[in-house]
Amino acid sequence: MTDCWNSTVSGADGTYFSPGQAQAHTPASCAFGILLMHIRALVAAEAEIETAGFAVLGTELAQELRRAEQAREALIESCCDVIAADVWREEDRGLRHMAFFLLSLLEIESDAERQHLHFRSVLHRDVFGISGAGVAGRQAQKMQMEFFSRLDDLAQLQEFGGPGGALDDAADASEPVPA
Repeated sequence: MTDCWNSTVSGADGTYFSPGQAQAHTPASCAFGILLMHIRALVAAEAEIETAGFAVLGTELAQELRRAEQAREALIESCCDVIAADVWREEDRGLRHMAFFLLSLLEIESDAERQHLHFRSVLHRDVFGISGAGVAGRQAQKMQMEFFSRLDDLAQLQEFGGPGGALDDAADASEPVPA
């Protein structure tokens, strides 16, 4: 099993899993934990742009736009890492499917199409079902719940065709991912 505890994500505080938890992680679950950290960072960066009221020609806005673009690129890379990771157990397949879905969503340029795909995912989240059998299943289900919570946060952002506005502090990129 892979050691996830000492890895960090650039721009985030600490590790991406809660310390002191003894679950064994596969390469796919480790990569998915990183994906969750990057989706949090992207939501936080985009929400900051929408709510901070930066001057349009100011340097602060340019810096925040760069930060958001870097977060998006890191998220896309982490989706690819999950997709490429070895499948050691059945739960890894579900994590891989969610990463592929997110990558597809990020590649869509039309806000209306992104919103439509998100709406469909809300109606059919059972397609991504992960069985809750055993420690690995419960761990993967927690990661799945976190994923869909962050996906819903993304859909609320203006950048992704949503209404925009402030998100709650649940998008904090420094919180450990439940494992």
